[in-house]
Amino acid sequence: MPVLMPINEEERVAALREYGIVDAPPNATFDRLVRLAGHVFNVPIALISFIDSEKQYIQTQMGMNGRDIPREIPRDISFCAHTIAQDDVYFIPDTIQEQAFKYNPTVVAPPYIRFYAGIALRTPTGEAIGSLAVLDHLPHLKFSDADRQNLRDIGCLVTNAMETSRLDHARTKGRTAFTSAAATSCYAVVCVDGDGDVCFTNPPGRALFEGHDRMAGMEAIVPDLSRKAVANWTDNTDRTVTHRVYCGDGTQFEAEIDIFARDHGGWSFVIRDLGRYEAIEHRLARLASIDVVTGLPNKAAWHNALAGFVSSEEQLTMLMLDLDGFKDITQARDPLMVDAVLKTVAARLAATCPAALIISRLEGDTFAVLLRGDDLRIAHRTANDAIAAISAPMLYEEELIELEVSVGISLHPPHGTDAEDLMAAADLALHQAKISDRGTSVIFTTEFDDGARLRRNFEEELRQAFDRGELELYYQPQISMRDRSLKGAEALLRWHHPTRGLLMPGTFINVLGKMPLSSQIGEWILNTACQEAVKWTALNPDFQIAVNLFSSQFRAGSLLASIRHALKSTGLSPKNLEVEIVENILTTQDGVMAKTLHDLRSMGVGLAFDDYGTGFAALSVLKRYPASRLKIDQSFVCNAHEDAENAAVVKVIVYLAKVFGMDTIAEGVETEEQFDFLRRLGCLQAQGYLFGQPVPAQTFFETYILEDKKI
Repeated sequence: MPVLMPINEEERVAALREYGIVDAPPNATFDRLVRLAGHVFNVPIALISFIDSEKQYIQTQMGMNGRDIPREIPRDISFCAHTIAQDDVYFIPDTIQEQAFKYNPTVVAPPYIRFYAGIALRTPTGEAIGSLAVLDHLPHLKFSDADRQNLRDIGCLVTNAMETSRLDHARTKGRTAFTSAAATSCYAVVCVDGDGDVCFTNPPGRALFEGHDRMAGMEAIVPDLSRKAVANWTDNTDRTVTHRVYCGDGTQFEAEIDIFARDHGGWSFVIRDLGRYEAIEHRLARLASIDVVTGLPNKAAWHNALAGFVSSEEQLTMLMLDLDGFKDITQARDPLMVDAVLKTVAARLAATCPAALIISRLEGDTFAVLLRGDDLRIAHRTANDAIAAISAPMLYEEELIELEVSVGISLHPPHGTDAEDLMAAADLALHQAKISDRGTSVIFTTEFDDGARLRRNFEEELRQAFDRGELELYYQPQISMRDRSLKGAEALLRWHHPTRGLLMPGTFINVLGKMPLSSQIGEWILNTACQEAVKWTALNPDFQIAVNLFSSQFRAGSLLASIRHALKSTGLSPKNLEVEIVENILTTQDGVMAKTLHDLRSMGVGLAFDDYGTGFAALSVLKRYPASRLKIDQSFVCNAHEDAENAAVVKVIVYLAKVFGMDTIAEGVETEEQFDFLRRLGCLQAQGYLFGQPVPAQTFFETYILEDKKI
């Protein structure tokens, strides 16, 4: 959908220039409001931007850095350009389902926008010059009437702050420019000359004086700003004061008043009614601190409260609770049931911990409780009472629901002298409780921290390795069982460690897979492999490159857009790409994943189930997901020609593949005996050291593509 220019485009751009806001330095009020928007809507990204005839300018943002998106964006790809054409909230539930946005660079590449809601920011005369927007990397299928009103209200606060900027900018241009801007301002503007007589008022200013004697000057409406008081101002310093304003109609209000000297003597007063906007901001600020499902304080409120209590140097106990089995409920049940479960947990937690300083739902199925004191016996007793209460069966519409809960405990000051350390200690204890024996409580010990410190150091090494270009893709050939011709390759990650040499994935892939960075590295792997493969398909048109996916790429919600972008930017045909997914990832994702995989298959991209047969849902995943190929795990291949049980597993996998219309490929083929056995069973392809080890791209090209020989 092309971006339409407003009919009043010239007037609109001229109005934008009146604000001097495009190149303005950071604005503390704008910064506060985008953070408020982010918290109210629980989204990772919020921004205020303005748009001229060619570009969108991001003035203030939360949740992005310069690598995600530049400050200036071409107008023809900006969401803001669409927003300013709307009379009300502009809501996009899922960008990749919208023809106008599915190939947008900000959708298929960082910051991977999936959800967008924006409201136009308008001048007092109605020109839409920018937008306030909230965004997420995941779709938001609902945006309620209350959500829309909250976005309008925050937009109102932004336009209020914009008006201050407009008047300040006009003042720098001289008296004529300021008078012109003041004439259309929603603020009351009153100017007095050197004698204190009123010499100018705009319409809102005149309204304040109705019923008053204008000859009395400012003291008619603000007694504290009498002629005598103003006459004592011997310098021309700008000032902002708060005073009560008494209107001619008998009403009164608390006002914030900006005061600045006029060029030829006298003063200008810009009067803002604090009550008009404070009530809105206070309501939104409260909303931003409350979890809408449970009514408990949310994560932001928890952090603020915890920091306050810790700074008071009180002895404290923190309990961090996580619901075991909750993910099964979120995947298999309706949203109303999920909300009901969370509300029940919150109520039971409140009943169990009546003396708690604060109880919070941090996120998802994680709750936190803060208690006064650091008595271990009380901590364990409270934790065990909470476990018992929450684990009791719940009834929802005649259906019985049972949960377990694990609890991590940390104490202040023994386990942390600040809020961050106390949270980290409780989190480590919770992790230990979940892996040792669910439904228990564990108190933090320094041994947990030692292991966590080593893990954090290793994670930092991985981050630096990616930044320094130490990661490289190697490629292992995949061959046809029929004639041993090259059919494709699997892209495999290697790490050129500066001191430990070349590291195989087994030494780092499990840690990497749990890091947020894995999604970014997964995207790099995808693009790099496609770039190489497009060269190889020029000589071998049926060549297929296989790329492994991280579970984080599904959680990010941008996998489909990323693959589309990789194919489009490199020119690789979808038929030449296969993505590999380990079976256990499939059992931990929701229904969105099934749709994503069906969409990929519809595009023509291959889908392989890696390490098939090693998980727990072998048959169910074949029915639910549209795989094109099964990869037989090397643990079954290594001695299948000698071991009857492994041979039986391989036979079953080959049989299932035929029944479901899928291809098969065997991993880890190292001997001719294994090769012959698999071929007789009907396995179609193989990879392993018998045909070649993984090698760098150039070596692969020279050895397998240029040679074009049977392997």
